[in-house]
Amino acid sequence: MIWAIILLGTLLVVATAVIAFASPTKTAVGLLGTGVIISVAFATLAITSSVAGSGSMGGFSHAQLEADRIMTEQMASVVGPGMQSQMTTNGMLERSANDAYLRALEEHIYGVDRMLGRVP
Repeated sequence: MIWAIILLGTLLVVATAVIAFASPTKTAVGLLGTGVIISVAFATLAITSSVAGSGSMGGFSHAQLEADRIMTEQMASVVGPGMQSQMTTNGMLERSANDAYLRALEEHIYGVDRMLGRVP
C-alpha cells in the first residue's frame, strides 16, 4: 500500500513539473498519460489486494473461522456431556470434512497465535 502512495506522490510531482515547463498541448498529453498510469496502478493494486485478501482465508468467513477456533480450544480443554452435546449441534464436524476449510482454519489459528505471541 505504501508503494502506491509513493507512486502517486511521484506522479503528481512529475505532473506539476510538466505543467510548469511545457506548452499547453504537452501539458494536456502529460496529464492524460499520468491519469492513465495512476488508474492502471490503482487497478493493479485493487486486484492484487482482493486476490490476496480472499486467498488468505480461503473464502470462508472470519466469524465462522473464529467460532471454530474457539470451539477447537474448548474441545482441547473441556471434556464432558456439555461438550458432547455441543459437538452434535455445532456444524464444525461437517465443515471439517472440507480440506480447504481445515487449511483456512489452521491459518486462522496460526494467525491468532502469532498475534498473541504464542508462536514466532
